[in-house]
Amino acid sequence: MHTIGNHALDIFIIDKENRSLIDFKKSKRIDANSCSNPKKQKMERNTLVSEKEIELANIKISHEIEMCKLKKQREEFINKITMEKLLLEKKELQEKFKLAKYRAQKEMGDDYVSDID
Repeated sequence: MHTIGNHALDIFIIDKENRSLIDFKKSKRIDANSCSNPKKQKMERNTLVSEKEIELANIKISHEIEMCKLKKQREEFINKITMEKLLLEKKELQEKFKLAKYRAQKEMGDDYVSDID
């Protein structure tokens, strides 16, 4: 007595066996054709090698593109940090100038005359 689950499992197993049999027959045909025709076998091998070379070239191109993107991001980050650093240094120098001017005014009192304002 089969239940629905067992029936589905049986169909799955039969389908899997059929696919395996079809794949086996297909590979036997390919092997038979390849063995009977060395030129065809060599051509198939060359085609496979060419496909793998193209795949590898595409991977290398993708890698190079990614490396360029990362380098660009790195340079942009360095430029941003450098700009922030320069702005902070400018601000620091302005504050030092104000402090020096204040000290000079305090020390000299009314006699203080600034060339730079």
